[in-house]
Amino acid sequence: MALLRRFLGKLIRHPRLRVMAGFLGVVGCWGLPTAVGALPTVVRHGANIVLQNGLVRASISTRSGNATSLALWQDGRWVNIGLPRESIYFDCNGNAGLATDGKPMPGGRGFYCGLGGVRLGPRVRHTGSNIVDLSLVGGPSRRLPFHFEAHYVMQRGLAGLYVYVTVHHGAVMPPSGFDQSRYVLRGYPHMFTEQVLPSGKVKPFALSPVVRKVQDATFLLRNGHVYTKYNNSIFEKENTVYGMIGHGIGAWVITPSTEFINGGPTRQELSVHEDGRGQLLLAMLQGMHFGAGAIRLKANEIWTHVWGPVLFYFNRGQDAHVMYRDALRQYHAERSEWPYAWARSRAYSVGRGWVGGTLRLLARRSTTAATLVLAAPGQDWTQQAGGYIYWTGLDCNGRFRFKKVQPGTYELYAYGGNHFHQFKLPGVVVRPGEAANLGRLAWPPAPGEVLWQIGIADRSTREFRHGDNVRHWGNFRFYHRDFPNDVNYIIDKSTPEKDWNYAQWSWYNKKPYWAIHFTMAHALVGTATLTFGICGSSLVNGHSVILDVLLNGKRVGLLTLRKSGAAAYRSGGSDSRYRVRQISFPAELIKPGPNTFHLHIQGAQRYPHSHVIARQFNVGCIMYDAIRLSVEP
Repeated sequence: MALLRRFLGKLIRHPRLRVMAGFLGVVGCWGLPTAVGALPTVVRHGANIVLQNGLVRASISTRSGNATSLALWQDGRWVNIGLPRESIYFDCNGNAGLATDGKPMPGGRGFYCGLGGVRLGPRVRHTGSNIVDLSLVGGPSRRLPFHFEAHYVMQRGLAGLYVYVTVHHGAVMPPSGFDQSRYVLRGYPHMFTEQVLPSGKVKPFALSPVVRKVQDATFLLRNGHVYTKYNNSIFEKENTVYGMIGHGIGAWVITPSTEFINGGPTRQELSVHEDGRGQLLLAMLQGMHFGAGAIRLKANEIWTHVWGPVLFYFNRGQDAHVMYRDALRQYHAERSEWPYAWARSRAYSVGRGWVGGTLRLLARRSTTAATLVLAAPGQDWTQQAGGYIYWTGLDCNGRFRFKKVQPGTYELYAYGGNHFHQFKLPGVVVRPGEAANLGRLAWPPAPGEVLWQIGIADRSTREFRHGDNVRHWGNFRFYHRDFPNDVNYIIDKSTPEKDWNYAQWSWYNKKPYWAIHFTMAHALVGTATLTFGICGSSLVNGHSVILDVLLNGKRVGLLTLRKSGAAAYRSGGSDSRYRVRQISFPAELIKPGPNTFHLHIQGAQRYPHSHVIARQFNVGCIMYDAIRLSVEP
């Protein structure tokens, strides 16, 4: 095998084929003709166009826009790995006919469909002899008031298929928008038996029969387990490679850049799951899960966006972890080539710029690194949709750099670093081929002396009890066991990871509140402020959650929180939308000696019996990022 790799390294000059030479040594040989790399071909059969490169064969319908069949070359024959008629497809949902506030108007036309709602015209473009790009162009239509240009791209020597779509909304088009858009690979029946997450964790698909539905996409199985697709949700900052494997074959989604996906690093989305028709591998391009934002366009608004390219990558082998590592290597190879020189779109810019500088963190107790976000101006970046968004971290000296940024005007944000309030710098201009040096920036702390703090202000609940292990249905069930006397947190004695639950549910065991106990050595003067970072909140009995805050039995404030998303009941520990709430009161109310805050959710109820819990999922809650008490003279 080593001799074969050295031979291929000399024979093959195309960078994709060099990747394949390494691939042979990882997961086993696909056969000599495919290793050398057959030229991609395009053959039309009636309404279908077949792309084939000796490794992968895909038949694309010019009527539906779907890959109606998908096969891999294995052991001298083509093996079907995709569901017939729906092997790979693009679909989307939203509304055509929106009011100015973005809500559906009476008589507005909702849509949930694929490209079959658009009259498509195929175009084939060759880039030399190594790349073939099939685009299906059409629209607008009554159901989809957009111009679409959906691409399937095949390269010589690469066991994969690229997909991307350009969407355009322009003059004489009605107000409209997207809630969700995605590419889906549906596996051939009984082909795939395991799922692999970006962390490399391998899990079997559920095989037990369904007893009943618990909530949306959540089912009680005969073996007593509850299966939900939300257990495999991932943060976009972790979106590298994930897939499904079975019968010695792996299918993977590789997203070399997340710039075109809405919501930024804290957004969570689906990855791989199964439904009543089999296993699905998802490339989520736009979505609103966990409280992310939708695309809303006015009548005649000019907007063009490119979703992708994303690579559906395939390999073979008998060891799931070895196959995952091969897919991860392919991810890094794709990322190094981004942006792709072969992609052609009005909105896909190959000429990119850079943004760099230094950010100094001045927050007290700054124990975690900050994340910097480059996003469109004038809006909450967690709700940004329809534009391009980038993020990066800081090195040990506070330096940061954004690479390969689309030209345009952005705002720079920073969150984390134990800051409740984000840093913001407007007017960052990116030009192709140029570096924008922002110089030295300082992020000052909030005013006042910090008396104590629970948690770290980083838009995460991971430092709290169960906060690092939320990908399970019904996390509210564990509170009854873990906190029989409810939360009694003692400053300077209790620990967040043991004594503070990641969510305060609207169910309690003995007391309808959480208690925070602390001791002051002396009297205070001035103004005290209790700052809450809120990672998520869900409704209590169909209404906004209301939190009573009492100090030594006296109410000092009231927080009203609307629903932020669905993390509470969809296996999450946070939602996209982050909020900071503050309650200020006379510092004299904090007495020398022992003091106690009570956090009481209005309408909280005693924890129900187990048979009731099994049928519940809409319990209300607040997920705290951190709570800080400070005082100013």
